[in-house]
This record gives sequence, C-alpha cells and structure tokens, in this order.
Amino acid sequence: MFGCDGDSTTTGKMSSTTSDSVAAKDQKSFDGGDVGSGSLKKGPWTSAEDAILVEYVKKHGEGNWNAVQKHSGLYRCGKSCRLRWANHLRPNLKKGAFTAEEEQIIIELHAKLGNKWARMAAQLPGRTDNEIKNYWNTRIKRRQRQGLPLYPPDLHLQQQSNENQQNQQSVNGGDLSQHHHHEFLSGPPSWIFQTSPLTVSILASIHWHTLHFLH
Repeated sequence: MFGCDGDSTTTGKMSSTTSDSVAAKDQKSFDGGDVGSGSLKKGPWTSAEDAILVEYVKKHGEGNWNAVQKHSGLYRCGKSCRLRWANHLRPNLKKGAFTAEEEQIIIELHAKLGNKWARMAAQLPGRTDNEIKNYWNTRIKRRQRQGLPLYPPDLHLQQQSNENQQNQQSVNGGDLSQHHHHEFLSGPPSWIFQTSPLTVSILASIHWHTLHFLH
C-alpha cells in the first residue's frame, strides 16, 4: 500500500513539474518568443523595442544594423531594425501627405531618373523611398483614369529625350559589337603578320577553326 502511495506522490510531482514547464514556455511565447534560444522575433514592434532601438542609434549611430542584436539584446534582424528606424523612428521623418512642392520634385526626378526610388528619397529629406513609390503608383492610376499624361508638357519632352538617349546608347553599343564581329569574320587582324612565321601559322589556324565553328 505504501509503495502505491509513493508512486502516486511521485507521479503527482512529475505532473506538477511538467505543468510548470509548459506554463513557463507559454509565458515566454506571450512575452515575444523564446529569446533564450537565440531566435529572432517577428511581427509588430512594441514601444519597449522602439525605445531600445532609439537608444542604440543614439550611442552607435545609423548603419551596421546587423550588430543591433549583439550590442542591445534586441531580438530583431538587421533588416527589420533598419526599416523600423527609417520608416517610423528617425527624428527627421515626415508624415502625412506630400506638399505641392514635394510632388513637383517627385515628378521632375521621375522624368529624369525613372523608378530610382532610393535616389529620389535622397533628394526629399524626411521621406522614404516606399512613400515615394506609393505616391507615384497612385498618381499613375489616377492620371490614367482621367486620361491625362503623367508629366507636364515640358517634362514630357525631357523624359522622351532621356529615353531616346538611353536607346541610342544601346544601339551604339550593339553597332560596336557588330563592327568587331564583322572585322573578325573578314580575316585575321593585320598585327598577326608582324610576328614570327610560327606564330602566324598558329594564330591563323586558330582563326580558321573559329570561323569554321561559327559557321
């Protein structure tokens, strides 16, 4: 009888220990993941995490985001820290609709640069590349619905000129390649014949076999 009671007591202790372990694990998950295992947290940021990231940037400056976890204990990946800072926490961040001046700058920059959102954001302090891209895509849809051009007449001519220059550069590059190809097919280059007879024979043989392969 005593043995049975002892087994019952041992089983009860094991059950209690297991329950405590499960409860502790659930609490860790509720608090933001089992950080002890080194796994990175995902999902919405908390105000406490924001405060840690702001303090880190004050001490170490912007950049090297992959080192944030090591130096601050914040269990977020470097990309997540960079985006959180750039899009939500940096002091000079502007929020709200673009001003008329900002819209004009975006239109002018797009006519010149195309979809180079990061380069455009560098010309608009406090604005993010994602904001600018979303604004432009919204503008495209709105102008298309209204049957209006994307650019004013003067910028439209500039944008067409930039496209023509890019196309001309591509064509010139293709012509240059075709020119060299034509020279190669027309015969071996003249400098070959300024070398020794043995070298001439070897290079001429290589040239003939290459032509045979191309044809």
